[in-house]
Amino acid sequence: MLAKVCTDPKQEILEYLQRDIANVALGNKDNHSRNTAIQRYADGRIALTPLFDFAPMWLHPDSIARTTRWEQDDKGGSPNWASVLQQIYTVTGIDPSALQAELVNLLPKYRQLIHYMQQLENMSHG
Repeated sequence: MLAKVCTDPKQEILEYLQRDIANVALGNKDNHSRNTAIQRYADGRIALTPLFDFAPMWLHPDSIARTTRWEQDDKGGSPNWASVLQQIYTVTGIDPSALQAELVNLLPKYRQLIHYMQQLENMSHG
């Protein structure tokens, strides 16, 4: 759907991938289509809205299952990302290597997050 309606399909699919990776990594199993929206902005651009309803649902007492899954190789909520990129290519024609390169370029940001978390772990009180 993003490839059909968004002004910059590659950018919006990359954004969606980032969101799904974050959902999986941080335990938000409540990632479903009603928590994703597309908007036509004043400048005419059609794109994903800002992220909303992002919560660590693994904390929920009812053990909510991941509601949105990739068509193939989702492995119960732990997607095979190489397969995901190939599925995107099959539907959109967007080069999986290009998407992978864009995601890899984000690694410094994610490493920074790990660094901050490690600081918390190593913090002393006193």
